[in-house]
Amino acid sequence: MQAFPNGDRYYGQQQPAGYYQQFPSYGYPQPAPQQPIAAPFPLYPPHYEQMPPSTPHLQPGRPRPLALGHEAYQDPRPPSTLGSFALFEGDGQSLSDAREPAQALGCAPIPSHVSNPVRDFAGAVVVRSSHIHLDHLILTLRSTNQLVVDNLTNHQMGDELSEEVLPIWPRGANSIENRRGKWQIEFAGTPWSCSGLDAIMAAKMICRLYLVLARQGYTYLSTINVGNPWKPPSMVFVDTTPDYEALVFLIMLSKRGDRLTIIDGPPELTQQLGIELRRNFPRRITTDRATEDGLHIFEVKKGSYGMPTVDKSMLIAFVLHFFNSANFRLSGSIPMGSRNPFNFGHRKEMWVFKSLPWRPGTREELRPESRQSRNTP
Repeated sequence: MQAFPNGDRYYGQQQPAGYYQQFPSYGYPQPAPQQPIAAPFPLYPPHYEQMPPSTPHLQPGRPRPLALGHEAYQDPRPPSTLGSFALFEGDGQSLSDAREPAQALGCAPIPSHVSNPVRDFAGAVVVRSSHIHLDHLILTLRSTNQLVVDNLTNHQMGDELSEEVLPIWPRGANSIENRRGKWQIEFAGTPWSCSGLDAIMAAKMICRLYLVLARQGYTYLSTINVGNPWKPPSMVFVDTTPDYEALVFLIMLSKRGDRLTIIDGPPELTQQLGIELRRNFPRRITTDRATEDGLHIFEVKKGSYGMPTVDKSMLIAFVLHFFNSANFRLSGSIPMGSRNPFNFGHRKEMWVFKSLPWRPGTREELRPESRQSRNTP
């Protein structure tokens, strides 16, 4: 069906006229004009961009690049308004100004080699300076196969530790890191929780580590972080006079206190210890033998219920007194790793003994006397 016949023409409809109001509008009251909520946007002069800013450190724009390396952090504030904070801005004038009031008040003077803080990529302030002398090392035995030494003063010291300590462990190492004052090595295997021959090799590595630190001038000071059950303790070493003739050995005492093992001890010293043990504890020492790999083993006679006939604390006190009279001092107790994955259970300990710095006539005077020397007029 078509709207128009075939013979008819289609003409477009005429467009309607414009809208016009046919009825008068209602007289609604018009609202009164109100004050604007915010001030209108100010009009700046054409040369505003060339005007110097009144607060340069608050102006938006491109972020300031991070100060890497030893670049000093420049604070826009004047040093007079910073007070004590000027000590960390690397301004020599501020340091001298702030040091004078501290001396006037009787406080300790502030060193002039205070480092300059810089910001790392995370935004935290990091103190970096090559003028600070770190005189304390921190030694940590992590997990069952990691050895970490922090606060090394030079890269050569880490290289020497790698050359001296690593060849002792027969299984080698998985990774070695020596950078930014930190020397970390991960051994293959579990040297801190092993037994048998591997435990002896682990003890020899500790002896060699103490010898290297003694030649570098570091002496054991104290053990920290002993109250945290989830983190291993750390040994602190302080910078002293290098000792190139230092002697270091270790002893291990069994849990019951009936077996004493000395590793890398001087042969004449261990022989003299056996003589003194038999003299002070007659018929109580059942084993006194030395092995080819540098071990000397002492065993105490067991009494009833498998307990030794000599009290453990008395035996420890006697051994400490003997080594002290021989000019050897206890230089720390190193806790070994635990076989338990949760770090619970019994931990073996290695007691490190180190000779005192040599002085003319010192070791000869403090050396324990033998029966032959006492009988000789």
